[in-house]
Amino acid sequence: MKKWFLLSIFFVTTVLLTGWSGCQNFQSAKHNDTDSWQLLITGNAITNSEVVDQIAEKSTVYQKGYVVVVDFNLSKNGKNKNKIKQLFYKHEINAVHVLIIDPASQVKPSDLLTIENASAVLLLPINRKTQTTLPKNGDLIKGLKTVFQKGAFVAATGNEWAKLMGSIYYYQRKDSVKGNTLVRQHKGIGLINNVVVDMMPFYKHFEKGILKDVKADQFVFAALGKSSMLLFGNGRAMVLGRDKVGVLSPGKPLSFYNNGEKFLLQP
Repeated sequence: MKKWFLLSIFFVTTVLLTGWSGCQNFQSAKHNDTDSWQLLITGNAITNSEVVDQIAEKSTVYQKGYVVVVDFNLSKNGKNKNKIKQLFYKHEINAVHVLIIDPASQVKPSDLLTIENASAVLLLPINRKTQTTLPKNGDLIKGLKTVFQKGAFVAATGNEWAKLMGSIYYYQRKDSVKGNTLVRQHKGIGLINNVVVDMMPFYKHFEKGILKDVKADQFVFAALGKSSMLLFGNGRAMVLGRDKVGVLSPGKPLSFYNNGEKFLLQP
């Protein structure tokens, strides 16, 4: 009887420990990329729902902290606020702060503090006018760099944000005298180094100039499609989404990567 009782205790203890270990393995498997991927950029056709799915999977927000959603569309005056929150609630992420910010004005100290201490930041799409204004907004850029350096996951949605994430980006404007299109390099936010991002139609139209710049300035050029997503982390990138991504490195021809494929960011 005593022997049977001891064997029963051993069996129950083993089952409990195995179950606990399995639980731990499930949690680590669910977020096994949190240390690898830190920045997500997307084309214009990627939905907010798809982006929130990636934040839920790749960030540490399940374990600690909160999400900050930054909306620069003042005309909507926060109409997206509840819709965005609902997307996070579906993933059982309930600590979500939505900030509506005027890109032409300095950020409130309280909003800046909220951004700098987040576990994940979602930057909603912006237009071209806002794109040219943002790099001049010193406090906001400082806040984004600070939270990124702390290890937070940043998701920048839409073409204009994608271009801004590198140290430089290409900007087009019409020559008022000659009527032709002028392309200039502008200073970006700089969350990723040695990488310039733009859209595939831009690459096809200005291929010769881009080839020359890639060779002279030694950077990697990534050409997104409308339905492309790119994850960055630890000197590499991974393609997500329905459209392939074109990648041009110095001395190499343009290569295409599909969903799930990775490439190095070394020029």
